[in-house]
Amino acid sequence: LVNITLELWSVYGQSQDLRNRIESTLHDIARYVLEQGYDLIETIIRQVLGGLSTDKFIYFIESKVEDDLSWIRINGAIVGAVAGLVVWSFLEYVYTPLLALLG
Repeated sequence: LVNITLELWSVYGQSQDLRNRIESTLHDIARYVLEQGYDLIETIIRQVLGGLSTDKFIYFIESKVEDDLSWIRINGAIVGAVAGLVVWSFLEYVYTPLLALLG
């Protein structure tokens, strides 16, 4: 299928209209294959992940999300620091002097 697609693309891919039609047809084929193979894909994923021990499964998940979690932690620290600075500034320069004036 890949070789046929590449050959069609090299021969007929010169025209923009033909390229759009080929691309649309390939998208339709891919969508059909995914819809028909959905149950098979689910079975394969369940077998692969089900065969992992708990420790290996945890390692697998952590290895996939480690960078994202690191950035979430960094962003959380930055947002927390800024929020803390804003609250402290408000208390120090607005709220405390206002209490001193009223009290």
